[in-house]
Amino acid sequence: FRECFTSLINKSDLIDGIIIDDQLQVFPYKRRTFKRSELRQMLNKMGESYFISQLGNTAYEAYVDAGDTVSDEITLPVEVKQQLSAGEKQVFIMALYQALSRLNKVSVPYLIDTPFARIDNEHRQNILNNFFMKLKGQIIILSTDEEIVCAHKESIESAVSNYYLLQHSENNGTSIIRDTYFGGEVNG
Repeated sequence: FRECFTSLINKSDLIDGIIIDDQLQVFPYKRRTFKRSELRQMLNKMGESYFISQLGNTAYEAYVDAGDTVSDEITLPVEVKQQLSAGEKQVFIMALYQALSRLNKVSVPYLIDTPFARIDNEHRQNILNNFFMKLKGQIIILSTDEEIVCAHKESIESAVSNYYLLQHSENNGTSIIRDTYFGGEVNG
């Protein structure tokens, strides 16, 4: 499936939207206008692989789908190359979750594994307040013992309905302990 979201802001550049492909890869794009004759020349000299490496697969597909017309200009969705850190990518995906949640008429559950694995401590509270506390629907957070602690845990306490501690045992089994979080029992 392909879905586009418009008016998203990339860290270094305004983008026109994003495309999510069938493998759930995210491609921000910027619309750019080209002369068809120059694109044809590039394809003839350098080939399809070069075209795709320079402009992206979506631009290539749009070019092929458009076919030849009278106009020598064509506007294509050119992939914006990203240089995001792992933490920035994680925040970007959380922003997509939030956007999808706002567009969705039905509340859907979200399962988020180690949400702060790549996020520094000073940004965690902001994410808790502006993402988790505002996300519609049920949220299941699988965290490590260092991710959501102290003030971070207290800030979302009112929205938490259950705690479970998963403990791995030596016989490769897992114990599930209700009303317990890292560091001890909690009021359930």
